Amino acid sequence: HQNIRLVNLELLQQFGANAWKLGNFQKERMLAAIEKATDGYRQTGVDLNKARKYEQVEAGVKLRDLESRWEEGVRQCIEIQVANCELLAEILKLEHGIANRTE
Repeated sequence: HQNIRLVNLELLQQFGANAWKLGNFQKERMLAAIEKATDGYRQTGVDLNKARKYEQVEAGVKLRDLESRWEEGVRQCIEIQVANCELLAEILKLEHGIANRTE
């Protein structure tokens, strides 16, 4: 048992530092790859949010345009109804005037 321990200690002294450095190097490369992937996903999220915001702004402009067109249509309908009522009142007035003359 003690012999095996001594052999292990000798191997550790001979190769341990290099194995440690190699392990650290591999972990640093993995970390760099993870950071690169994270940056890519972050940029994808930013681009997606920009596109979504642009679409929402465009939809807002279109909605405001449609709302103003609707309001204009309602205003025109009201104006037509008012004009119609005025014409109807004028027709009744004229009919009443004609009826008074014939009597």
